[in-house]
Amino acid sequence: MMGNKILRKIVATVKSESKGINYFSHQSTAADSYVYSILVDETSDISSCEQVSICIRYCNSQFQSQEDFVGFYATSKTDSFTLYNLVKDSLLRLGLSIDKLRGQGYDGGANVAGKISGLQKRLSDDYPRALYFHCAGHNLNLVVQDACQMSPVIGDAMSCLNKVVVYIRDSPKRWDSFNTLLASHEEVSGCNIRPLCATRWVLKLQSVDAFLHTYEVILDFMQTAHSEKSNSASMRSTAFSLLRKLEDFTLYFSLRLLQVLFKAVDPVHRNIQSKTITIGEVLTQVSSLANFLASNASFIASNAKNDDSVAHFTSCKEFASKLHLNFACVPRGVRVSAEDYFCGLYTGLFQTASESILIRFQAKSLQMAENLRRVLEDESIEDGIIKTVSEFYDDWNYIDILRERRQWFNICRHEGLQPSINSLRTQFKSELTYKLLLPNIRSALTLYIVIPATTCEAERSFSALRRLKTYLRSTQTQVRLNNLALMHIHRDDFIKKVDLDDAMNEFIDRTTTRRNKFGIGNK
Repeated sequence: MMGNKILRKIVATVKSESKGINYFSHQSTAADSYVYSILVDETSDISSCEQVSICIRYCNSQFQSQEDFVGFYATSKTDSFTLYNLVKDSLLRLGLSIDKLRGQGYDGGANVAGKISGLQKRLSDDYPRALYFHCAGHNLNLVVQDACQMSPVIGDAMSCLNKVVVYIRDSPKRWDSFNTLLASHEEVSGCNIRPLCATRWVLKLQSVDAFLHTYEVILDFMQTAHSEKSNSASMRSTAFSLLRKLEDFTLYFSLRLLQVLFKAVDPVHRNIQSKTITIGEVLTQVSSLANFLASNASFIASNAKNDDSVAHFTSCKEFASKLHLNFACVPRGVRVSAEDYFCGLYTGLFQTASESILIRFQAKSLQMAENLRRVLEDESIEDGIIKTVSEFYDDWNYIDILRERRQWFNICRHEGLQPSINSLRTQFKSELTYKLLLPNIRSALTLYIVIPATTCEAERSFSALRRLKTYLRSTQTQVRLNNLALMHIHRDDFIKKVDLDDAMNEFIDRTTTRRNKFGIGNK
């Protein structure tokens, strides 16, 4: 009952707040001029059933992007054809025209992002204006993964960290002994080591930070575990091998290097998870990150060292000396000094990350989004680009938008405004005159806001799924799961505003048995 009400309100909001109105012809087109995008992701629930999460992204009345979860859809197959039919069926059931679909946001899996027969290809073939955008969060994860695969020593360091944490936490006795030892060091007391996140590379920062912060305590603990005679021979042997790796400068240097990379990427990754962020804001932040990484990777052609790499090597060497680690040495067969080798690792890691960003954030759909932004912000853009964008989307008239652009930039000069997306938002929110004067600009702005940046909202729905469908509630029906998920996820926007008396009366009035039991007649 409540789930259907929430869905109806979401669909009504999409159609009313995303609508475009042709004020000059005095004809409202609210019923057929809205635009929206879809965010799709899938996961397995506790009963090993594949659940496809579908979310809708649209522009609200404040000219901010709004992302709303609309349901879980169980499927036995996750091939592109099955997902294509599932998405079309779900949108038609919601009453949303697929012709108004202007964007697709997926995580980059082959079944959804495939260029030959993926879900995005099938939808794009039937609805060409529904461009596919690879989730920026997943793209950033792949950038970090590319950088970490640059050298085997980076992967070895991450593997060793994980093994050490698992060794300590795998036994309640060892975990208690480690916490007791940790409490005796006031400077690191309360610091909790944790294993590396298996799927999110940028979330490994907390693990690396905690591990480096307690590095000395871990060394002492592993030494004690190795010398403790009450431990089994295999446990002592494992502790000894891990201790020897921890005493290696290369491992310590690699972990410190990863810490620098993760700290650079982490704020960007957190910012782009916002529901209201636009694709342009994502690209701006990613571009700034690429410039930072490139500056760390810059070096003279004849020498793979720069000031940052040398400073990092020197700092690691000083801390390693305090921790009594083995002196830096290079792998067998490498004919350079230790400083040149480790500085080369530093510059190589950041250079790989910088180059990966340039490669992974150069999709054709991103270029179309950038051109659309320039239509709204750049007065010097060529008319050919404006015509290309106008003909592709066909949501406004090319001649009319040229005229409205001239009016908009004249307004900016007259009122001292910076022509930008935020300026347009402010003017359209505060002045009805601008909506009347610039209807095509308004349509272009709405379309730009609708373009999906990430699939984070779909992934956030998985957290709700794990709270709602547990081991003890694993046999609940799909209808019940969907109703609970809708009420839980939209509790602040819809459920808390519901009149409980009206809801109870409607529930009672649905059957004769309830009406007789509670003594309430038909309304």
